[in-house]
Amino acid sequence: MKRIAFYLSAVLLIGSAVITRPAFAQTQTPPAGPTGAVSGTIIDRNTASAVSTELDVMLHLLDQDFTEKDMLHGRSQSDGTFLFNDVPFDASSQFSVMAIYDGVTYFSDAAPADMTSMRVTLEVPVYETTSDLKAVQVNQMHILFGFAEDGLETREIYVFSNGGERTVKDVYKLEQDKSAELKFPLPSDADYIFFKPDDQDRFIKFNGGFADTYPVLPGTQSAQIMVSYVVPYSGGRTYSYTAPLNIATMNFLIPEQENVALQGSGLSGPESMTLQDGKAIWSILTQM
Repeated sequence: MKRIAFYLSAVLLIGSAVITRPAFAQTQTPPAGPTGAVSGTIIDRNTASAVSTELDVMLHLLDQDFTEKDMLHGRSQSDGTFLFNDVPFDASSQFSVMAIYDGVTYFSDAAPADMTSMRVTLEVPVYETTSDLKAVQVNQMHILFGFAEDGLETREIYVFSNGGERTVKDVYKLEQDKSAELKFPLPSDADYIFFKPDDQDRFIKFNGGFADTYPVLPGTQSAQIMVSYVVPYSGGRTYSYTAPLNIATMNFLIPEQENVALQGSGLSGPESMTLQDGKAIWSILTQM
């Protein structure tokens, strides 16, 4: 673990977006157009074999922009296969299947509708679990400072990777028979604490930090979260952080046009960048 501190002499609000999954809804409207079949297999990547346990599966119908249109429920067979019949097909449709295995949610890749065969075949990869965190790291951590009415607003964005071959789950035991995969610090005087994704059951606050209860799946940049909070501010503040995981890079983003000073050891930059909304910022990077 590393502890780092920076002195902040001025701040402004910076907007940020975090990728989240859409809310899913199921409709019962019968298909009015052509229909096809979506089938596939649930594969345990650790054993390279089909999952023999019958699992709940959900077929997500997406448009060409991956926006959710509908969801159908089903169940896999004892040989790991699943089949959805009478699925609405059109040239702009895409499909993804979700399966719940050992309490963890997994998705197949999305595949477009084949309007010739009227069939789509998908594979849902699942993994065994471990409580060992050694393969998990924060690839990127972005810290955005803002000037809020009630004080200094800070937004911390974490992008995780799991370089192992198993899903990380149930690392920490919490109160009320709950468990968490990751724990992160927060200032003792932090207030107005909010999270993205906006899932009330996923994040648990405790004195001096918060826990993330969502399992970390294998893969590069397999998860991304954001926490925002407000602390008292009167013209200057030291940002101090004790890393619970290995962090590859930390990036501080500050509006270029404002009178902002950031001081600390190990900083490189600033480098001018332009956001998608056209705002110019300074990017200040530290290698961990």
